[in-house]
Amino acid sequence: MITFINIDVSLWRDRRDVYETILLEIKAYPGHAVNINALVETLTWGGPEFSEIQPPFVIRLHNTRMLSPELLESIRALKGLVDECGDIRCHHEGKDLRSEIQIL
Repeated sequence: MITFINIDVSLWRDRRDVYETILLEIKAYPGHAVNINALVETLTWGGPEFSEIQPPFVIRLHNTRMLSPELLESIRALKGLVDECGDIRCHHEGKDLRSEIQIL
């Protein structure tokens, strides 16, 4: 089952805001690393040891026009990694459980 998550990003100022907010929304467990590698792994592969809610996710980021160009580029990079790792998981497991980040 796909979990849909809507996030207003208009107050985000840096990558830590991105990581912390998404981890909060997927109900990551305390002690989860707050960096791009850990986030991509959890969004792509999941696992009960990482978060309460498991992939696949559709994460809709609203109000991205309010973000700095640098932060928006970081989000695009995150999206690209999630897409790429999702493709790898799909190929590896033979089923489509890809998560998606939508930049709105």
